[in-house]
Amino acid sequence: MKKIKTLIFMFMATVLSKCLALVRTIIFANYFGTGSEANAYFAASNILLQFLEIFMLSVICSSFIPIYSKIEVESGRKEAIKYSNNFMNVISFIAIIISILGIILAPYIVKVITPGFDSSTYDLTVSLLRILFPTIILGAMAYVCVAFLQSNFEFNIPNLISAIFNIIMIIYLLLFSSKYGIFGLAVAMVLGWLGQVLFQVPWIIKHGYRFK
Repeated sequence: MKKIKTLIFMFMATVLSKCLALVRTIIFANYFGTGSEANAYFAASNILLQFLEIFMLSVICSSFIPIYSKIEVESGRKEAIKYSNNFMNVISFIAIIISILGIILAPYIVKVITPGFDSSTYDLTVSLLRILFPTIILGAMAYVCVAFLQSNFEFNIPNLISAIFNIIMIIYLLLFSSKYGIFGLAVAMVLGWLGQVLFQVPWIIKHGYRFK
């Protein structure tokens, strides 16, 4: 029965996230249309997400859970928690380095990945990408939290983090986009990832995680 409830919750959380993402896209189109600002934002955010997926998510998803489970079985929960801390520290350090390099090298990254922009759109994309690159740090932390919770058979909370992100973005678009524009939207995206981290903190603490 518990498994059935979990599956139903996961399905509902996925549907909710997809619906909120659709609402976010519609509101974005209403405020920013398909002009140079929209092109620059989508280019910058796509570059950021590619970096996050290549350098962070693949490493976290493929390595954390099996090693955590093995350590917990062989050495106990205390050692598994210690491993979680070490993993968080190492991944966060790598993410910080990537973020710093990304901010410095943003003009070259944009030129290579999105050629063909005119000078104003190119400059805007570079500026937005520099705002967004710290997201790699928050994304790494968020998905380590996801991996930790899933290792402890907590699947409901990880399935809600996309909804948290979309809610933060929708709030910005509705209330603040007319005042702070596309640069504010990039900041809102960073805050959206921060929200995904903070949303999981009470639950990882509940499951025994203590940061050191």
